[in-house]
Amino acid sequence: NATSTILALYPIFKEALAIEERTLIDVEFRTSEGGRAFSEDSHHPIRAGSLRSYKPVGHRHIAEIEEQLDCKGKLSFTATATDMVRGVLTTCHVFFDGKEVTEKDLWKIYRKYYGSEPFVRIINEKQGIFRLPDPKLVTGTNFVDIGFQVDDRTNRMVVIAAIDNLMKGAAGQAIQGMNLMAGFPEREGFDFNGLFPI
Repeated sequence: NATSTILALYPIFKEALAIEERTLIDVEFRTSEGGRAFSEDSHHPIRAGSLRSYKPVGHRHIAEIEEQLDCKGKLSFTATATDMVRGVLTTCHVFFDGKEVTEKDLWKIYRKYYGSEPFVRIINEKQGIFRLPDPKLVTGTNFVDIGFQVDDRTNRMVVIAAIDNLMKGAAGQAIQGMNLMAGFPEREGFDFNGLFPI
């Protein structure tokens, strides 16, 4: 949850474009986020076919997100449990404080921060099934897919991020960090193209 949200919002917050207290984050997560221990909540016969609000307020990841985005405790965060096994889809609504921000501006900003990052892909297609990020496309990879659209009517943007929580949200992120700390190529050990189509 924290990884996908921070990566989605980091460029916008670094550029001081967002009204912090009006930023709304909704994370849809899968059963694998519950860990290995059994609980009734993570039991698939209970979870199957369910879309349940897990933490409408007060989620424990808010502190980490606000720390990394240098916020002052103003973000709104909601977590929703789905019946899928792995992956996270984060949808953030960011309102601009009277600033006019175009989609072209956003492309420049996201390229500025992520243009040389090997595991960040900007997904913003005009047609096709996968026009915006989808956790299915990153399953088994260390990628984060980020996409965005501008709503001129409300002077806001919607930014969407998708990760595999077992990779980019956990093991993949750890290996990437180890590679950087040990002086190995950052992409070392990430030759796998993922599981799509599954």
